[in-house]
Amino acid sequence: MPKQRKTLGQILLEKKLITLQQLEEALEKQKNTSPHLPLGEILISLGYATPHAILWALAEQYQISHIHNIERQLQPEIAKLLPRDFCLKHKVIALEKFDDELHIVLSDPEKMDRVRQLQNVYKDLAKYNFTFSLTYQKDIEKCLTLVWGRNRSSFESAIWNLSQLEEDQLSEILLVKILDECIREEVECVFLDLFAQSCCIYSKLSYRKRKLAEVDRDRGEHILRKLEEQVEVGGIVQHTKGGKKFRLFLQKQEADSFLHITLTKLFFPKSYSTLLQKLDPLPLSRSSQGIFLFVGFPCSIQSFLLYLLHQLFLPCSSRVAILALASQYPSDRFFHFPPPRPPLSLCQLDPDCVLIDTPEAKRNLSYSVRLAEEGRCVLANTHVWTGYELWQFSPRFVSVFYRFCQGIVEVWRFRYLCPHCKAEMDSSAVPAHWRKLQIPQFFLPRGCAQCYHSGYKAEEICVEVFYPQENLEPDSPLSWEDFVQYSRMYQQTIEQLRSGSISLYDVQPIIFPARGRVNRGKG
Repeated sequence: MPKQRKTLGQILLEKKLITLQQLEEALEKQKNTSPHLPLGEILISLGYATPHAILWALAEQYQISHIHNIERQLQPEIAKLLPRDFCLKHKVIALEKFDDELHIVLSDPEKMDRVRQLQNVYKDLAKYNFTFSLTYQKDIEKCLTLVWGRNRSSFESAIWNLSQLEEDQLSEILLVKILDECIREEVECVFLDLFAQSCCIYSKLSYRKRKLAEVDRDRGEHILRKLEEQVEVGGIVQHTKGGKKFRLFLQKQEADSFLHITLTKLFFPKSYSTLLQKLDPLPLSRSSQGIFLFVGFPCSIQSFLLYLLHQLFLPCSSRVAILALASQYPSDRFFHFPPPRPPLSLCQLDPDCVLIDTPEAKRNLSYSVRLAEEGRCVLANTHVWTGYELWQFSPRFVSVFYRFCQGIVEVWRFRYLCPHCKAEMDSSAVPAHWRKLQIPQFFLPRGCAQCYHSGYKAEEICVEVFYPQENLEPDSPLSWEDFVQYSRMYQQTIEQLRSGSISLYDVQPIIFPARGRVNRGKG
């Protein structure tokens, strides 16, 4: 009867390398939380044993030697006697050969039987007598990298072979097998960098980027087109000096008739990811294919887009492109997006409807005018928070920009009234550092200029202005009565749009009256 082999814990206890209490704690953790981890790794993670002690105890348990610095003895031609995939998977490597003896180094002695099974599969290995030694796994991985290069997962290997695929096989392999492997490997996203002559493909996992493949530009453009055709997959396209990047989301969208392509920086706050997730289950018509384009995100973009898509469904028969231009906020909590200059033929889209959001539209006036000249429907949203900004900025913005465009401008106005004398507080009393805050309620006046009362009461007035005329005078201000009138017309128009009695293109224009002075009535 063969002598029973001692366990690793018994050897460590006999040599007094660990205590009984430490062994019991490690065994309990292995049983409850980490059944797939070897006992030695758990003891090392708990700090009860050193890697050298575990290596010595394993060699003592299996009666084999243990060695160090194996890269000094590495011979690539001998290492390649074993199959590459087997070595990468089981972390083993052939180190030396003496006549008919092949010296194999591994980190887990339990895999010696698997190595011996190779002799039944490969006839070239049947003539060797295998001898084994133990070493650290990190040393084996280093040698494997020196012999065969960086280890690639099945997902990465699939992408690496994209250049060898036929055109008709590319879509199926990329969108079925690769996505499944990508999710299984928990890779966060895939990037495609299109340059002048080539396309670089790499993945991102926990802020670490790994280059997967480099193919020619034609192949890269074909991959990008296939990705854009699959509307259930989301992605980000970014134009750079050398070309453009495409970031492929791993999660599949619920709304299978929409492709979310975001033109912005590749890294954006989690709140913007939440916004994209909220857009997915919206009750939009699946008969019309929609493509939403976001360039940056102003602070009001989340509430505005949800409002727009929930309440004011755009009755366009084909594609709908929503282009939102970001404001450059001085707060450190926001990214500072540069003013975008997107081309007209962006991602080979043909948008019927483009939304230009926030005052950044003025910096992109030439692009917006080109869209309007081509008959595109341009919608705009201007978020102003104080009476001063409303009276001074909004009319000029409408007159300069919207006389070239057809569309809708939504103005949100906050009035601050003194609770004592009911006078409207002027926004010039707002402290400068308050202007950096995101929430409109923080734009607080210092006090009433008439009675010096420190309190305030905020009122919000939402006004929609449809289709300003081309002959609008540049300096035509709006009165408070005009806003009240336009607000009522806005409510009627929204009800007609909801009921389907009119379409977006049937909305009648509103004429701005010419006034010499701003009328700041109390309303």
